[in-house]
Amino acid sequence: MSTLIRALRRAAILCTLLLLPAASFAGFFIANGQLVDNNGTPFIMRGVNYPYTWFQSRNTQQDLAAIAATGSNTVRVVLSTGGQWARVNGPQVAQIIQWCKDLRMIAVLEVHDSTGWSEQASAVNISNAVQYWTSSDIRAAINGQENFVIVNIANEPFGNNTTAQYFTQTRDAIIALRNAGVTHNIMVDAANWGQDWSNEMRNRAMELWNADTLRNLTFSVHMYEVYQSLAPIQTYMQAFDDMNLPLVIGEFGPINNGQPVDSDSVIAQAAQRGNGYIGWSWSGNGGSGTGLDMTNNFDPASLTNWGNRIINGTNGIRATSVIASVFGPATSNLTVSPTTLTFAPGASSSTVAVTANVSWTVTDNQTWISVTPTSGSNNGSLTVSVTANTGATSRSGTVTVSGTGVPARTITVNQASQPNDLFLNTTPTSLSFSSGASSMNATVTSNVSWSVTDNQTWITVTPTSGSNNGTIAVSVTANTGTASRSGTVTVTGAGVAQRQITVTQAAPGSTLTLSASTWSPGAAAATFAVTVTSNGNWSAVDDQSWLSVSPTSGSGNGNFTLSATANTGTTSRTGTVTVSGGGLTRTIAVTQAGVSSGGSVTATGLVTSSSGWFSEEQVRVNNTANITALTVTISVQRTAGVNASGQYNTVGGQITQSNSCTSTVCTYVYTLNSGQTLTPANGRSFAAQMSGNGTVHPTAGDTFTVTGTAGGSAFSLQGNFQ
Repeated sequence: MSTLIRALRRAAILCTLLLLPAASFAGFFIANGQLVDNNGTPFIMRGVNYPYTWFQSRNTQQDLAAIAATGSNTVRVVLSTGGQWARVNGPQVAQIIQWCKDLRMIAVLEVHDSTGWSEQASAVNISNAVQYWTSSDIRAAINGQENFVIVNIANEPFGNNTTAQYFTQTRDAIIALRNAGVTHNIMVDAANWGQDWSNEMRNRAMELWNADTLRNLTFSVHMYEVYQSLAPIQTYMQAFDDMNLPLVIGEFGPINNGQPVDSDSVIAQAAQRGNGYIGWSWSGNGGSGTGLDMTNNFDPASLTNWGNRIINGTNGIRATSVIASVFGPATSNLTVSPTTLTFAPGASSSTVAVTANVSWTVTDNQTWISVTPTSGSNNGSLTVSVTANTGATSRSGTVTVSGTGVPARTITVNQASQPNDLFLNTTPTSLSFSSGASSMNATVTSNVSWSVTDNQTWITVTPTSGSNNGTIAVSVTANTGTASRSGTVTVTGAGVAQRQITVTQAAPGSTLTLSASTWSPGAAAATFAVTVTSNGNWSAVDDQSWLSVSPTSGSGNGNFTLSATANTGTTSRTGTVTVSGGGLTRTIAVTQAGVSSGGSVTATGLVTSSSGWFSEEQVRVNNTANITALTVTISVQRTAGVNASGQYNTVGGQITQSNSCTSTVCTYVYTLNSGQTLTPANGRSFAAQMSGNGTVHPTAGDTFTVTGTAGGSAFSLQGNFQ
């Protein structure tokens, strides 16, 4: 949007505001397609997503202060209804809102339990979110906060296979909230895990807008791997400009599911058009999602490349964020929390949050106290450390935080003395484990600092040190041997006798498992790696001359390679590999495809992403003649922890897609709609996505088929993934 167009929009907003009755100014509302605050001032979101619901044990106030220090005018806070994660109650929500207000940030509150319904098995329907927002304790927390809170009904509440329900259920949720008396600006997430690749929200946005009796909606799209280039970003944002409806990019980042995102163009286009954006996320993404972390381990002093880009880069948060006018002009302030620290006799440290909009310095009045850093500006934190108190009396000191034009703040530091009678005990004194990997707790009762060691590699203990009373977790790996085993955990404290905990673990019975029970190679010669998990000797044999196994025997955990020569016939052939050991037998059923030809159509299977937490496989189809009928089927072995998490294709609305899982296989199907034609092209992609439990999925056993009609002739292709 040019400077002239933005100026014309601001003028139109001003005219709209002059014509509106005073009662319309109750909290955020929409004027001429622009989100405006209670003062009638346009508000463009610039902020960060914060994963509160999964990290409630953290110092949330300190984390929010660090986010505010980036210049963010908005923070989108992840809450939960109890549908998937522990319910965040009204008092908690009220406290979060107050912290955000103290930090001059608008709170966008969302619940995450509906994410990916019903494609995500544990997700709950959007109606569950409506019940949460209309419950008495949540209403008590958000009522009267319309100037400072935007209600994001539910995060990504529709997966890829529930697009048909998107409009009616989203409309009904909006109506239910309004009927319950919720007058806040409501943010609605798009279909298709928020990415709206089907354009369901975009095409029906005006219908949703008209369904809201207050005409007070903000539309949110999550721009991830569907938006890998400038063109789809421009097209999507322009559609909302043309409808004069407010759009915010509620989540985005530089990479997702192993696929790149053109995050620079998202930021640039949002700045050019006056759209808000909220980056995902401050920290805490696991597995392959760590590329979306803005900070390393929530440390604001350790920005990632993504964090530095969105905060400090061109059109980033610092450069473009404007605090909402409802907070009024900034006045000098400086506060610290907590104002009192109490330490045990041992050396220790504790963190203090500083909330300020001025520069500040720190001093202390005791040699046994040290503080880092000793200066800063705006919001931040400092660490107060004390040395061990070896005396017989307690001691105290003061840390003073001073700023220009504001009263100094003091932190009282108290440290206990060493007790006269030192003691250290552990309960219980022995732990007995079954053969599997497991963990048990032991209690330490003491008044001294202590450390923990163990004498076996299969034993681990956390934490390895502590002071005074505490709890240690003793963990053992699985016993894959044939005999029981034992070890010792030793707890040592200064000036007291050591305490020992005897650890024993039982031996398992015979075990024999294989990483796969089927293999379906294509007609070409192929190999297949099989993992054997066993606690004894085993052997492997095959029953076909075109099959071979190497090695044919082993002991304990191991591997063997299964090979198939090329099948030159036109029909498939079958064989069996049998693995025996310890009185147990396991088999692998092998089915090798015959030679087939697709004529003017070829297909290739590729593994485009593979990690313990996420895998993606694609079938890429090339055709030199018009395709008038097409079915692509991807069959994924359902190995340990594998679940279907999504699917997409690059053809678009001409394709109908679905997926389903049994106990052994997940099947993804893509069908060309009746009456549609695919003209000659290369590289059309059909992608299947799987989530995992940390163990890399063995994709070599997965297969695909491609059938249909091209140039008037039927074709049939099949293969596996490389």
